[in-house]
Amino acid sequence: MEAIQDYELPSGQGLNQETSLKRASDTRWGSHYGTLVSLVNMFSSVIEVLEMIVDDGVSLDQRGEADILLNLLQSFDFVSSLFLMKEILGITNVLSHALQKKDLDIVSAMALVKACKQQLQAMRDNGWDAWLDKVSFLWQA
Repeated sequence: MEAIQDYELPSGQGLNQETSLKRASDTRWGSHYGTLVSLVNMFSSVIEVLEMIVDDGVSLDQRGEADILLNLLQSFDFVSSLFLMKEILGITNVLSHALQKKDLDIVSAMALVKACKQQLQAMRDNGWDAWLDKVSFLWQA
């Protein structure tokens, strides 16, 4: 909340919303990626808001639900899954968007699939240390 109050983080008001939590679409993987990116970018603000609701919520039910969400979001399992899915969907996002185009030819599609597979393999072979550093940083924050 301090970031919003100090004008460091856009509030999501008006027509030019820069940062907001996004609702994932049921049919497009790109929307899931956008949701994860938004959550990572706003993670500390989401935690702050949930802490405020736990302390000052209107009803006992509201405070209880916020407390459950807070504990889940701060668990290592959630944070590690969040970053893993963000990394994977970040790699596949370009392919996903390209495959939705009507004018994509099979040669280009196969090249994109190959590049995507190579990036995923590289992440699997070499990316775990960087991924674990990100997870540990956010989890401890």
